[in-house]
Amino acid sequence: MTVDERIIQDTEFLADLLIDPNIINGELSQCTAEVGKKALDIYYRFEENPTKITFGDIQDLVTSTDSQIGHPGPYLAHILNTGGVFRSLVKTLEKIHPTLKLPHPNVAFATGLIHDLNATFSDYSVGSQQSKEFDQFILAKRLGWKKVADDVSLHSDYLGGIRLMAADVDFPKKKAYKAMTEMLKGDGPLSYTAIAKKFKRYIEGKDRLCLMLLTVADYSENGKPYFNLPHFNADFNDRTQDILWRYYGKAQSEGKVPSLLGQALANGGIERIETYKNIVSVLLNDDKIEVEKLKEETTFFN
Repeated sequence: MTVDERIIQDTEFLADLLIDPNIINGELSQCTAEVGKKALDIYYRFEENPTKITFGDIQDLVTSTDSQIGHPGPYLAHILNTGGVFRSLVKTLEKIHPTLKLPHPNVAFATGLIHDLNATFSDYSVGSQQSKEFDQFILAKRLGWKKVADDVSLHSDYLGGIRLMAADVDFPKKKAYKAMTEMLKGDGPLSYTAIAKKFKRYIEGKDRLCLMLLTVADYSENGKPYFNLPHFNADFNDRTQDILWRYYGKAQSEGKVPSLLGQALANGGIERIETYKNIVSVLLNDDKIEVEKLKEETTFFN
């Protein structure tokens, strides 16, 4: 896949935010950090065939030398649970709506496994990973990974995070993101304006069903690797409130500036994710009138 030269030029700064700057070149042989080599290998295999990715691959990556995951247990539990919820949610939906444009259940599981993958190699000591999976999105755009860029990286409210970064709000470790902020404020292919235009209908809840379902799975996994329909609302509410507290409420209560993601969630992000959750509820409940509206207004159905 040919990559826009402007993207390469505009994203050189990413090297300074990663544990191994050679990761941005996409060559395993150039990486000095074991975690960089293993992460690149997983990404390339995911692009070729997502079903090749296993939980064992992620376990090996997370525990490798220079991994930025300080507590592997909770991280591994989260990605396993998110993958499991996504997979079982897809299986449930495909029985109710055979014409929905759904990923294969095993692709959904693999997507959940890698959705937070850059947390293993984005250098925590530099920017405390304030940019979250936008690092992963930038890397995917640099290296031509369409699946990772379009169907994985901009889940949750990372679009809200980069919107606030482009608006120059204050957030922890802001100085580390000066070059990223300038890129987002600029006129290039990875400016916030350009990204928001491409993902406009996703933001509105009318496109990119796979990314929407990943977000719902991420925000409704409640310690179990499967979708629990009777507890869907409760699991979503519990998880959402926990995330909002950890990323926003806790810092506020301590008189600190909340994280970029926390501010995004508190300023419209939670409402948008709730919209996605409500769309999923419509599909699960097979509300005929509302489903017909979705067929008319969205790209979700074949």
